[in-house]
This record gives sequence, structure tokens and C-alpha cells, in this order.
Amino acid sequence: MSTVTYPSETFPGFPEVTMDCPEGWVPLSVPEAQMAIIQNRPEGSSGRTCWS
Repeated sequence: MSTVTYPSETFPGFPEVTMDCPEGWVPLSVPEAQMAIIQNRPEGSSGRTCWS
């Protein structure tokens, strides 16, 4: 039986990604997204804006 490793030369990992968050935006965990931020709005405002 052979062994496969990730990350490795055969299966490289994801590149490093950096995102500057504008004031009032915070990180948010989103399924199947590598990273996401969301604009923090007061409760009762119309919806939220999200970038991923």
C-alpha cells in the first residue's frame, strides 16, 4: 500500500491569500469558501454585504 500526502510536491497546497478588511468588516466562516468577510451593520438594517 502506498501513502499519499497533502500538501506535497504531487499535490501542492493552496497559495497564501491575504485580504485587507475595510473598517467595519469582519471575518465570517462560510461553508466551501476559503475566506470571507462581512460588513458589520446595526441590527435591523437591510441585509448584510458579504465578499468571499
